[in-house]
Amino acid sequence: MKKVISLFLAVLMLVGSLAAFTSCGAKDATIAVYLGDQLYDLDPSMACVNDEAMEVFKLIYEPLFTLNEKGKVKNALASGYRIIENEAENLYQMEITLRETYWSTGHQVTADDVCYAWKRILDPNESHQSQAAPLLYDIKNALAVKQGTVSVDAVGLAANKDILTITFEGKIDYDAFLRNLTSLALVPLREDTVTINNAESWWSKRTSVIATNGPFSVSFYDTELGEFTLQRNVYYNSKEGEAGASVITPALLNAIWPNENFYNYMDDFDGDINAYMKHKVEELITERVIFYLGSMPVDKEIRENTKVTVGNSLSTYSYIFNTNNPLFADARVRQALSMVIDREKIAETLVYAEAATGLVAPGVWNAGNRRVSFRSQGDVLIKTEVDAMDAALELLDEAGVTGGKFTLTVRDTAEDMYIAAYAEERWEELGFQVTVKAETYDTSSWADNATGGRKVQQREGNELTVYDDAIQTAYWEGNFDVIGVDYQMYSTNAFTVLCGFTTDMNGNGVVTSNAQDGNYTYTAKLHCSGFSNAEYDTLMKQALAEKDLEKRATILHQAEALLMEEMPIMPIVFNHSYYASQSISGLHMDYYGLVSFAGARLK
Repeated sequence: MKKVISLFLAVLMLVGSLAAFTSCGAKDATIAVYLGDQLYDLDPSMACVNDEAMEVFKLIYEPLFTLNEKGKVKNALASGYRIIENEAENLYQMEITLRETYWSTGHQVTADDVCYAWKRILDPNESHQSQAAPLLYDIKNALAVKQGTVSVDAVGLAANKDILTITFEGKIDYDAFLRNLTSLALVPLREDTVTINNAESWWSKRTSVIATNGPFSVSFYDTELGEFTLQRNVYYNSKEGEAGASVITPALLNAIWPNENFYNYMDDFDGDINAYMKHKVEELITERVIFYLGSMPVDKEIRENTKVTVGNSLSTYSYIFNTNNPLFADARVRQALSMVIDREKIAETLVYAEAATGLVAPGVWNAGNRRVSFRSQGDVLIKTEVDAMDAALELLDEAGVTGGKFTLTVRDTAEDMYIAAYAEERWEELGFQVTVKAETYDTSSWADNATGGRKVQQREGNELTVYDDAIQTAYWEGNFDVIGVDYQMYSTNAFTVLCGFTTDMNGNGVVTSNAQDGNYTYTAKLHCSGFSNAEYDTLMKQALAEKDLEKRATILHQAEALLMEEMPIMPIVFNHSYYASQSISGLHMDYYGLVSFAGARLK
C-alpha cells in the first residue's frame, strides 16, 4: 500500500539515452520526488509483502522483458527470443538473447547471471524460500528441484555468454511464460556479490556490495538516518563496459535529506497536499521542493481533489491468519472475522483502492487474455458491504468460540493503521481483545557503531545499511497471530499467487532433518499461515498439468473459491498505484502500476 513516511529523493535528470533534460538548458538541476515508504531488503526474490519495494526495484533492476501499460510484452534485458520444438524427441525450448548492457560494477550482464538468480529461487533450502518459484515451474525439473527430489543442476537452464536456453517439461503456452518473465522477482543477480564472504543472508542489506543492472544503482542507504541515495548506473546501456558512453551527466538520483526534515515539511502542509505542487521551478535552487508524490495522507478530501495518475497494482492488501494458533484453527472463526469488515467503506476512504471480492487482483488475466480479467470471470467470493454482526456471532457460536486475545501486526503507516483501527473496533464488537502492533524495522540485532556513536545493525561482523523488515521477517517465520501485507500477484498469471497456499508447490522449499538412523528426511515448508488442504493441493496440481489456458482458468477459479472458504488469508482491498506530479513529463506507468523515470523531463 502507499504510505507517507520517509523516502525523499532528489532526481537529477540526465541527457542522452535515458532522458533529455534540455528545456532549461540545465544538466545538473535536481527534482525532489517522494516515492513512499522506506524499504528494508533489496533482494527482489523476497519482495512479496510490500508494494513500496517494487517501486524501487523498478528503478534499479531490469528483467528480461517488461509489460507495458497496455499489457504487451516488450524486450528489456532481452533483445529477442526464438522457440525450438522437436515433437519426435519431446524437445521444447526457448532461446533468449541478451542485449549488451553492464552491471553497476562495470561487468557485463550475462545469461549466467539469469541462471544463477533462477536457480537460487528454485533452491529447496528453506533459506531460499521465494513465492516467485511457481513462475518457473514450466521449466524442466523446476518443481522437482524446489521439492528437493533432484539436484538444482538438473533444472532445464543453460547459459552461453549472452544466450539463455530454457528447456521445458513439454509443450507450453510460450506467451504466458514470457509474461512470467516480466516479473521483477526474476531479474538477474551477480553470484559473486550475493555470495560475498558466504554471507548470502545479508548481501541485500549492504549498499557497498549490491550490483544493479537497471538505470540506477544504490549509492547510499542508511535506515536509521533515513537517507537513501540512488545514482545513475553509468554502465547501463553502455558498450564494451565504457562508463557513461551513452550519457552526459554522472548522476541521476543525487541528493537526499534526513527523515526529520521531511517530517517537518509534512507537518507544515498537513491537510493541504497541493501545497507541495505550487512551487515554481526557479525556487528549486534554494528550497527543497517536491515535484512528484507517490503517496499521500489518508485524507479522502485531499485524495479526491489532487490530480493524479492511477493504475492497477497487482497486489491485494490482506490479513493473514496463523492457523497454528488454536484461536484461528477453525475456518468459521476466520470467516466470522472477515465478514464484519466493510471493505467498501475502507476503499472509499482510501480512494485509490477497490473493495476486494477475492484474492486475485483485477489486473490478473483470465486464460491469457489481457482484455478479460480473472476477477471479472470469477464469482464474488467476499461480501464487500457489511451488516453481518449477527451472522458472524452465529458462526463463532458454531465453532465454540466466544472471544479471545490476539495481536494484529501491521506496518506503522497511515493506511495500514487506519485499516487496523477499523478492524480492531469491529473485532472487539465480536468479543475479541485485539492488540495492534505497529512495526517498521527490526532492531533486535543492533549494536553500537565503533566510530559514529549511533546504533547500527550487525551481521557476521558486518555493518548493514538496510535493516531487517520486521513485517517481512514475521511473515517468513510465521511469527504472528494476524499480519497485514501487500500480497503480490508477481505476474498476470493467477496460478502463481494461488500456488503459494499449496502444501508442496508454494516456493518455500523443504525442511531437512537428520533421523537417528543417519538418513535425512525432507518435509515441505508450509505457507506462513500454516494452511494445508488436500483438496486444494489436488486442484492446483491439476492446474499445473493443464496446458490449455481456458481449462486451467476454470480450475483456478475453483481453487480460489475453496481458498476463500477456508480463509487463511483475508483480502481487504485491491491496491491501486497512483502518483501526482507537476513540471515533470515523460513518466510512464507499466502494467504492474510501477512508474519509470527513465524518460522523465523537467518542464
